[in-house]
Amino acid sequence: MPNDIAREVEKLADELGIDRKRSIGEVAKELKVEAHVIRFWEEKFPQIKPEIGAGKRRYYYNKQFKVLKKIKQFLYEEGYTIAGLQKLLKKRKLNNYKDEDLDTILEVEFSEQEKAQLLAEKNQENFALEDFIISKTNQKIDDNLKMQLFANLKNAKQKLEKLKSLFV
Repeated sequence: MPNDIAREVEKLADELGIDRKRSIGEVAKELKVEAHVIRFWEEKFPQIKPEIGAGKRRYYYNKQFKVLKKIKQFLYEEGYTIAGLQKLLKKRKLNNYKDEDLDTILEVEFSEQEKAQLLAEKNQENFALEDFIISKTNQKIDDNLKMQLFANLKNAKQKLEKLKSLFV
């Protein structure tokens, strides 16, 4: 019930053009992420420019909050990588939008081609990660095999030396 009221107040404030100022803690709580995640997104998406107040406190206005919500949606719910989302935003920005229109860029639905491209990039990243893991696993197997062969050779050498001592 309180969340419904808060949403209604926020919707009304948006309609009236009232820009609400939120602290990073409030934003983190509403987005259900840690504050350090929001600061990390600021580094990755320079269009997110919070107001820095006294004591270096960060404050976000409605437009920035909407952008952060959209970024969270793409990363957490739709499974995009930061790199993939950055590429898409860069491409869209070059084609249609100004830098400060990040919220508009994020609001526009992805075309099927863009979705397919992001999915292909995501799959490529996954394959690269799998290849890396397999190579490391194979390296460990090779190392273990070498250790086993070395142990077998050492054992054979000891047996040969024992056999040799019988004849001397």
